[in-house]
Amino acid sequence: MSVINNNTNNRNDQSSAPQTGTGNANQGQRNHEGNNRNQNKPRFNRNCNGSRFSNNNRNNNQFGKGSVFQGETSGLNGCVFQMQSESKDPTQFKRTVEALERFCDKIYDVDMRVLFGPNPTVPVIERPIRPDDDTADALDKDAYREEVKQYVKDKKSLAKSLRALYSVIWGQCSVNVITKLSSLPNVDEWKEQGSCYELLKAIQQILMDYEHKKCIYVTLLKQIKFLYAYKQRDNQSLHKYFEVFQIMTENIERYGGSFGNHPAYVKDSMKKAGIDLEDPDEVTDDVLKEHELKAQQKFLGISFLLGGRNDMYEDLVIKLENDYLKGNDYFPSSVNEACQLMSNFSKKKGSVGVPQVNRKYNGLGFLQNSATSFFQKSDKSALVPGVDGITHKDV
Repeated sequence: MSVINNNTNNRNDQSSAPQTGTGNANQGQRNHEGNNRNQNKPRFNRNCNGSRFSNNNRNNNQFGKGSVFQGETSGLNGCVFQMQSESKDPTQFKRTVEALERFCDKIYDVDMRVLFGPNPTVPVIERPIRPDDDTADALDKDAYREEVKQYVKDKKSLAKSLRALYSVIWGQCSVNVITKLSSLPNVDEWKEQGSCYELLKAIQQILMDYEHKKCIYVTLLKQIKFLYAYKQRDNQSLHKYFEVFQIMTENIERYGGSFGNHPAYVKDSMKKAGIDLEDPDEVTDDVLKEHELKAQQKFLGISFLLGGRNDMYEDLVIKLENDYLKGNDYFPSSVNEACQLMSNFSKKKGSVGVPQVNRKYNGLGFLQNSATSFFQKSDKSALVPGVDGITHKDV
């Protein structure tokens, strides 16, 4: 702060003083010496409490005005975990997890990919199988001893890598996320054990407003309601719409929610598969579970289809409904199939590449178009003079 003040004073002194005489030379020399002294001093920032701290990623990103939080690990290229109020990107969690997976593949020697998959689990090192003493030869026994040594080494490496990764994940969380994480009852135990699985799960729930202190019924109902009401925006690509829809469904499922498990959907799926619903030998638990999953996937696929833009996919929905009346069920059986169907569908003429008018301002556009049409159709020869009596053609 002293550098800025002194530089400002120097500029003021130089601009206000006369440009001739020895006084200006002495003043310029004093200013130059003052600048040299200030440049040799270490620079510090001050936080909101007035205390000094050295420059680092978290301080600059969290307390700097107008700065964007980038996290503490530069290798993640700014992929962070922030609250919904801090980041408007609904795909943020997924993008950051994908960046963490790539980061782990580069930095750590152990395989931790299961931590970042669609159904994440805790990474473990498989224990080697001891060969049968009666049938194993000397080579098998030697190989088993080497596998045991490698197993012990990999197990230690995994534990060390998980603790290091835990610190990396924590450093990518904003202050607001860290505040909520610190209130969790087992967070200290997670840190000691390097429980990255629990940490990522807690972060995801916090970002989706799934907090342990809130009523699970209200929270889950809000998220499901938001999913059902979610529609593709006019300026949103099909790929982006698909990505956000998938993330919303995955988050709800990980929290314990489900979709489309209505008995009517399940019975319809089994009927189309030729299963006799009255025969208990055919309606087994495995068959019931299989068609519950199919009904759920079809339900989400149709939900995704109906959430698409009306100006682009309304004809597609009408065509599918007409085909269904003819006895042909061509409705998509999954979200992926729905996205592919919508992508391949020949869109309405004039809708491709044309920016859509915001539905909220359709009335304003109508008034503007009406006014333009009126003046275009009006007789240009009937000119109205102004207060000075002069007329100007085409004005």
